[in-house]
Amino acid sequence: MTGTTLGLIMAAAALQLLREEIGPFLIHRPVATGVLIGGLAGMPLTGALIGASLEFVWIDRIPAGGIRAPASGIGTAAAVIVLHQAGLTAPTGTVIAAGILVALIAIVAFVPFDGGLRRAFGLISERILRQLERGSVDGLLAYPVVALAARWMLLAGWFALISVMSGLPLATFPPIAGWYLVIGSSALAFALRRTRTSERALGIAAFVAGVVVGCFL
Repeated sequence: MTGTTLGLIMAAAALQLLREEIGPFLIHRPVATGVLIGGLAGMPLTGALIGASLEFVWIDRIPAGGIRAPASGIGTAAAVIVLHQAGLTAPTGTVIAAGILVALIAIVAFVPFDGGLRRAFGLISERILRQLERGSVDGLLAYPVVALAARWMLLAGWFALISVMSGLPLATFPPIAGWYLVIGSSALAFALRRTRTSERALGIAAFVAGVVVGCFL
């Protein structure tokens, strides 16, 4: 792992930490994240195109009224890091398709990790409350600092793990077409097991999309 990749990982982790502590802003949207992390990696257009594609995937999920949109900004950052590590920086259709696939995998993988992280650090909050109930303030200032630093390192570790696990297969780029064909076949198998017409239609559409993308990559 190069120094540039490590810097990208730390920047992406800091961006996610900022989102958790302050709340989502425009900079955390997939397009903005793609331009920011992509710019640091020397591939702003590639990052922007991946982010824009993810914006369209969840364009109907407005983060308002209790709705929490998927962590598509996280997926965009992970995709840019993986592509940079694999040396795939040109904004070509194949590279963008690979980035979208990595981003979707990263988004799904982030959900259980994020849940575990929140539960773990929720225990620290409970400990602080118990200490305050006892009337003691000794060392309370150290808790937030240590917790923030620990979360930053854990988030960075997650990005590093995703980049290594996804970057190694991408080092041999042609199999990306096969990945889409496998995903399409899985979607067809999903459709055949369903009884609802809408679910079957969705699975068949995903199968067709996977075959089309896989054949043209």
